[in-house]
Amino acid sequence: MIQALHGLHLLADGISSRQLERPDLMLFLVGCPKVIDMTVIHAAEVWETGLGLTGITIIAESAITVHVQGHEVHADIFSCKLFDTDKAIEFTRDTLFLMALRVQRIDRGWQ
Repeated sequence: MIQALHGLHLLADGISSRQLERPDLMLFLVGCPKVIDMTVIHAAEVWETGLGLTGITIIAESAITVHVQGHEVHADIFSCKLFDTDKAIEFTRDTLFLMALRVQRIDRGWQ
């Protein structure tokens, strides 16, 4: 028998009003787990990729990632535990200075 898995994947694509730097991404990656009540199991890291910046925080419930190229921002929050998407969206918009934002919510798992 397959056990039901439940999860939520929030994808946020946006345009930042400014050129984001490593401290901006760190603020997002450190703060987001707190805002949505998740457990960090590997501290936030951000790398310069040659194309922009990429960062990740590993949470017990899955992962939070962010990718920035120029003013374009792509953030993913995936968790096997449900979370308040409104809080996550507001935090993402405010922390990454997003003046335009498109959000997709994908419910994950076997129903």
